[in-house]
Amino acid sequence: MKKERLKIIFEYLKSKGLIHTKKDLAQKIKAESETISRAFSGSEKYLTDNLFLRINDAFGNIFIENWLLTGEGEMLKAQFQSDVKFVENQMFINVPHVMQSAHAGYLAGYGDAEFIETLPTYPVIVTDKSFKGNYRVFDVLGDCMDNGSSESIFDGDKVLGREFERHLWNGIDLYMRRWYFIIVHRTEGIIIRKITKFDSKKNTIECSPLNSIFNILEINLDEVFELYSVVSIVYRNARL
Repeated sequence: MKKERLKIIFEYLKSKGLIHTKKDLAQKIKAESETISRAFSGSEKYLTDNLFLRINDAFGNIFIENWLLTGEGEMLKAQFQSDVKFVENQMFINVPHVMQSAHAGYLAGYGDAEFIETLPTYPVIVTDKSFKGNYRVFDVLGDCMDNGSSESIFDGDKVLGREFERHLWNGIDLYMRRWYFIIVHRTEGIIIRKITKFDSKKNTIECSPLNSIFNILEINLDEVFELYSVVSIVYRNARL
């Protein structure tokens, strides 16, 4: 929503020390304080594309225009993405983003805090004030979860995952019907599947695709580095 996007922009600029109040924002873009106030209240009359573009222009065009106008894709231009690590805001958090090009590197560096610090971040709107845990945004690679239904996850989508802590793995059968899972596997790499069966004696999970042309995988949990439950799709790849 435009109102939420405006708040994200405001909190980012404030966190960088570029502004401190909504009045500062109004002065910076040479707008009336009433205009900004009504925009923050959600008035569509004032939440115009022109307003967003004026803000971007006033602060050096740091935001990517597509995100600015639609809320889709990356928020910041590449040279500014490393800055998005400090936001303390109940409206959104910035999550380490494992892009397709970083999948292989993530397998080696997933447990290294310094490596995680090098990842770009992705802004995610928070609706739950108790939004706690360890999160990652993963780029989706491949069509294994695309069966043409509304439940599909498409190649090129970005999904938000919440870490499914290791001490819960023995009881994964209690949770596996609720979510899809992102599996960071020693040899299979980063994959997204439904977990359809758990064998506690063998310590294995059966991982099923939505797309029937892909095989069901039986994975030993000893070969899994991390598990994440898919919380939401934060970006939909454009499809013809």
